[in-house]
Amino acid sequence: MMGKLVIATVIAVLVCVTAPGAQAAELPNFSFNGFGTFGVVHSDEDRADFASNLFAPDGAGYTRAWSPEVDSVLGVQLTANLTSRLTGILQVVSEQQYDENYTPTVEWANLTFDITPDLSVRVGRMVQPSFMVSEYRKVRYATPWVRPPKEVYDMIPVTNADGIDMSYRFRFNGFTNTLRAMYGGRDADTSDGSEVSASDTIVLRNTLEWGTVSLFASYTRFRLTIEGLIII
Repeated sequence: MMGKLVIATVIAVLVCVTAPGAQAAELPNFSFNGFGTFGVVHSDEDRADFASNLFAPDGAGYTRAWSPEVDSVLGVQLTANLTSRLTGILQVVSEQQYDENYTPTVEWANLTFDITPDLSVRVGRMVQPSFMVSEYRKVRYATPWVRPPKEVYDMIPVTNADGIDMSYRFRFNGFTNTLRAMYGGRDADTSDGSEVSASDTIVLRNTLEWGTVSLFASYTRFRLTIEGLIII
C-alpha cells in the first residue's frame, strides 16, 4: 500500500510538470548549505548515561564523565529548485549512531510539488512534523535551547519517515493557518542489534501564526515494533 501510494504520487508530480503549459523553459538552480554543533556534556551520574537519543549506546555519566557525542552533529543540505513549483531536498547528517560510529545518514530526501501557492504535496524521506521545531531540531543554533527538551522530543524514537505529506496554508484577518498531514514509516537499529520499526505513522499538525505569536497543535499515531514485538 505504501509503495503504491508513493509511486502514484511521483507519477502525478511528473504528469503535472510535463503537462502542456508547464514552465519547461525554467532552468533549475541549486543551493548548498551546512550546519554543525560541537558540544561536550558532563554528568556525575555513575549509574546511567545521559545519551543523545534512545538508540545511542552510551553518553555522559556511567560510561565517561565527559562526552562530546551527546550534542555534536554535522549536516549538509542540497536544495534543488527544479521548477517554480517542484523542489528537491537532500540532507545528510553525521552524528552518534547505535554502533558507535559517525557514518553519515540520509535525514531528508524528498520532492515537493506546489499544486497552488498555498497547497503542496511532498513525497520521499522527511522528518516527522510531530513537534514545533521537528524539522530543524538538529540545527541547534536555530532553536532556543542547547538541545530540544528530551522529555518531549524523545517520545517518538524514530524521527523521520519515508512517505507522503500534504500542506495547506490559508490566511484570514492577519492570521496565517497551516494544516499538514503525513503518512509513512521508517526502520531503525538499536545498540543491542535489535530493529525498531515505526510503521503506519500518521501525523496531523496545525500551526496558527499571528505576527511573532504561534499556536501549535499536533496528533501522532504509529505502530512501534521491536523485533516482531508490537509495543504501541
